[in-house]
Amino acid sequence: MKTDTIEEILEALKNNDSFLIVGHFQPDPDCISSQWSLARFLREKGKKVTVANAGPLKENDFKPYRRDILESVKDILPRLRDEKTVMIVTDCSSADRLGSLEGDTREFFTIVIDHHANGDENFGNLRLIDPKAPSTTILIKQIICAWDSSLLPLCAETLFWGFCTDSGYFRFLQSYSAPYFHDIADLVAAGAVPAATYARMAYGKSLLSRKFIAEMTDKMKAYHEDRFFLATVSRKTEKKYGEEKDTSAFYDLVMAVRSCEIIALIKYNGFRSYIISLRSLRTDIGQLALSYGGGGHKLAAGFRYKGSLRRLKKMLIRDTGRLLTAPSAKSTSRK
Repeated sequence: MKTDTIEEILEALKNNDSFLIVGHFQPDPDCISSQWSLARFLREKGKKVTVANAGPLKENDFKPYRRDILESVKDILPRLRDEKTVMIVTDCSSADRLGSLEGDTREFFTIVIDHHANGDENFGNLRLIDPKAPSTTILIKQIICAWDSSLLPLCAETLFWGFCTDSGYFRFLQSYSAPYFHDIADLVAAGAVPAATYARMAYGKSLLSRKFIAEMTDKMKAYHEDRFFLATVSRKTEKKYGEEKDTSAFYDLVMAVRSCEIIALIKYNGFRSYIISLRSLRTDIGQLALSYGGGGHKLAAGFRYKGSLRRLKKMLIRDTGRLLTAPSAKSTSRK
């Protein structure tokens, strides 16, 4: 796997003046936190920075950041070209995961910063890839501290939030994660408050968001001896709940079921268009998402699909069945 050093990334950041920071479509907090924090830091260093993401950015958690993020760069492409802009891609190591931004950004010198193992090794002129890192925000923190740690307090809270959401508030960390606890300690020392971040993640939810979880739990279906759960956010459900869809809490609730190994959530995204999110306890669903043209982590991944919803469900049931009957899945299933 091709990866460059933080020193090489820093050299590119210091020697250029204009940057476009983008992330993957259907962003999560780790993606948005990485984009926003790096942009804040570079602006403090006197750089000109544009932040863009194809979205959607409907989640309530993204409200503080929306005004700083463009969903298209078509109108400013001439300016970006004139300024010899360098593109930085966070939390994404494949061009196709940029969504509608992909075609407009192919010409730029590109720096990729990501912690996903799956990706296109030919994407990016410089690539900082660390699959052991618990989040991309941890890599952004390392870059900031390698240049000027005195500016870390400006974005410590946001970086810590991105880390906590991607790590399930430490639940997904492994023994090899030990070195990154130094980075986490630095974030707390710089102003991040673990109790406040947990409250941000877990509390202050609307009653409508709880009703969403109840409705989705009632409608979901179980397959393969209750090891695979499948749920669909229909057009009607999308309209009913809007920004109040607390999918993270729904995943946690379903994954707590003793027999559950994989959950797939299909979300309506327009006529015959769907966004599929996959979660797993130990089965590698990153490869499954990759086979559908998507990507992500081993235990959290996703992809987009256009076509028949009925056919999509049949394929997911079939393919998860194959995963769950594989010898490796049998040996690691929960008792």
